[in-house]
Amino acid sequence: MFSLLITWKASMNMCRWSMNNIKKNLMRMFLGITILIYIALITFRPSVGTVSNLSMTISLSLIIYVVYTQFLWKYNPMHKSILLAKRYKGRLISEYDGNERDVNVEIRQTLFTVQVFLQTDESRSSTLMSDIVEENGEKFLVYHFINNPQAKYKLNSPIHYGLCRLSIEDTSTLSGQYFTCRKTIGDIFLNSY
Repeated sequence: MFSLLITWKASMNMCRWSMNNIKKNLMRMFLGITILIYIALITFRPSVGTVSNLSMTISLSLIIYVVYTQFLWKYNPMHKSILLAKRYKGRLISEYDGNERDVNVEIRQTLFTVQVFLQTDESRSSTLMSDIVEENGEKFLVYHFINNPQAKYKLNSPIHYGLCRLSIEDTSTLSGQYFTCRKTIGDIFLNSY
């Protein structure tokens, strides 16, 4: 468990570096787009005042930014992110009780966020922090989660936090380990459908 925590910290440091580079490049790109929009507006709308053109420039730039970061980034051949946004089925094997549980997972993704929602017959968990990281040429989805068991299971399995590290073999197959603050560990195997 300790080694997984160290890996998490190292991964998050790498994430900050890679995310900062993505954000810097994106800001440069959108600064250029904003300047081009302003030049186009003052060229084609010279009779409109400066404040109106600035207001329109900011509005258009924000709309383009939101649409790009939420949707269009997936189709940019220059952007090399892994697209995991889909549904997965699989199994979770807990070392706590040795039971194998069926799991359904939905991953939602934007340019800057990855959200993982996992559900079993006993509980649901959701992401608190996450990122896709690269370690020695291999890619991983690493995320911190909170697990909320159904009421009938809360006595033996109260709400708890955990960390999961899934190897991305390809975008349709994920596998790895998790551990929780209750000092339980396990394996997860997922396939998209």
